[in-house]
Amino acid sequence: MTDTLLTTTTAERPPLVPGLPLLGNALKLRGDMTRFLVENYHRFGAIYRIRILSRDYTILAGIEANRLLAKQGNDLFTGERFFGGFAREMGNGAFLPAMEDDPHRHLRKVLRPGYAKEAITPHIERLISIAREHVEGWTTRGRVPVVAAIQHLITDQLGIVLGGRALGAYFPYVRDFLRIIVNVTMLGTSPRWTLRSKRYLTARAKTREFLQHLIDDHRITPQGGDLVDLSLDARDREGNPYTNDDLILIGIGAYVAGMDTLANTLSFMLYALLKHPAALAAVRSEAEALLQQGTPTLGDLRSLKALHGAALETLRMYMIAPITMRTARQAFQFGGYDIPIGTDVMVANGVTHFLPEYFYAPNEFRHERTFSGLPANVYTPFSLGAHTCLGAGMAESLLMLSAAVIVTRADLSIDPPNHTAQIVSTPAPNPGDRFAMRVSAKQ
Repeated sequence: MTDTLLTTTTAERPPLVPGLPLLGNALKLRGDMTRFLVENYHRFGAIYRIRILSRDYTILAGIEANRLLAKQGNDLFTGERFFGGFAREMGNGAFLPAMEDDPHRHLRKVLRPGYAKEAITPHIERLISIAREHVEGWTTRGRVPVVAAIQHLITDQLGIVLGGRALGAYFPYVRDFLRIIVNVTMLGTSPRWTLRSKRYLTARAKTREFLQHLIDDHRITPQGGDLVDLSLDARDREGNPYTNDDLILIGIGAYVAGMDTLANTLSFMLYALLKHPAALAAVRSEAEALLQQGTPTLGDLRSLKALHGAALETLRMYMIAPITMRTARQAFQFGGYDIPIGTDVMVANGVTHFLPEYFYAPNEFRHERTFSGLPANVYTPFSLGAHTCLGAGMAESLLMLSAAVIVTRADLSIDPPNHTAQIVSTPAPNPGDRFAMRVSAKQ
């Protein structure tokens, strides 16, 4: 299918995907979102509408949609309607997804070193140790629900990289806080009264408490340039230090970026490897040889063909951000239709991952797949344009490092063996709570 930006438009609105009374397409979006978007791309083309409850969203999909987001997205769109509620709930602080233009560019520049893949380097040995400790704990339990276990592992690692401290006992509070606030303010899948519930208020207070301790400790003893240090030393565009609320929201943003994104990607990677024994064997063989040599470098990880290939293929097949949610702040034309100012838009940047003109057998997991020679803006696991994930390099490196440790430290199998993941997309796509592994000490 070829989709192009057209200069002639019609007075009609893009076609509406049929849905249920009242709910519209809400249930489809809560399930395997990417499959739903791809199916409707083939059915309706590069532009169509969906309805979630009483609200319409215009979907832009395919290579031209991705190019639009990459080249003009900063001018055409704003993320305030989707992400501003989160920022307001936290006091209108420095929350990158809700920011645009110069303030956004300035804060990205400030925080970029803290999210760079190189920020992992001083901590690699500790990150390996954390992964080993978690895996050893799993072996005492036998059967492990994967998503929750990986969330705990990843957030402990992120805590070390971004602020020098794992979440520890604060983990369940931060998890509850993020899940509730994201569902209410971003996704609209939970009612606003949830923000007044005791569970949420307790989780919110505990999350702030953890981050405040972290900030206070860094004021006394800097850790050598991690995200918290960078934020404390930085100045806003007017030359003023960031407020304490800004600093807390910057810290929260780091966990938003990792707890339900990187953790879910690693969960999917384990699922894919366990479903493909040849891929698992190749990854395990490479990882064992590398880790036996001592502490690896990031370059060492990327040199492992099977491991790197499995990570890239997981990011292709199991996108955590298959859509980029925006609102039109300028009127524009796409695919023969006028898009008025104020239109809620979802750029389905993940659709190209499943088009056979770009990927042979796109519905099959192939760790040996090559990603070289693809047209620009086809492979988009971290979105596109000005709001491309700031921590993309860090995420890919942590994904490979953690997977290497997990598959070499224990014998793993899906439990039950015939389980097929039922992908759910709340708050972000994941293989579901029913996905569990049987974990035993390596023989």
